[in-house]
Amino acid sequence: MQLSHFKFLVVDKTDFACKLTKETLFEIGARDLTHATNLKDAMDRIQSGGVNFVVCEYDFDGENGIDLIKSIRNNGDQKIRQMPVVLLTSITDKGSIFSARDAGVDEIVAKPFTAAALRSRIDAVLNRRRAFIDDNAFSGPDRRRRPKDFDGNDRRGDKIEV
Repeated sequence: MQLSHFKFLVVDKTDFACKLTKETLFEIGARDLTHATNLKDAMDRIQSGGVNFVVCEYDFDGENGIDLIKSIRNNGDQKIRQMPVVLLTSITDKGSIFSARDAGVDEIVAKPFTAAALRSRIDAVLNRRRAFIDDNAFSGPDRRRRPKDFDGNDRRGDKIEV
């Protein structure tokens, strides 16, 4: 799928960082690019319908990209809720990665990143996106990446009485 068909929103805390990411996206084929330097502006742009793919930094002053991902995944509009989100981060400890996964991020790119690394993660979202789970407890791509054999009764289709 061509990146030129998407409207990208780059979210980072500085204009300079946004510019670098936008230039990288342009280099790999994206053409419709905008940016925001705080989470409120980012969510306003998303709500306006002017974007359909988000590339977001993890670390903001007093906030983080996880907050934006949660706002996207908990949005009442299904198109927004299912919008692809790639997270850029230099914070790669296990807890932060699990927090991003549990918030509903599609893919994570470690900083500093190359154009090839960013393209690879975007391609994974566009061409091999995991099933989207939309439930009261979780909204986002299936957190399971590897199929595991299950030895037992599959109860996912069972009705539960409460």
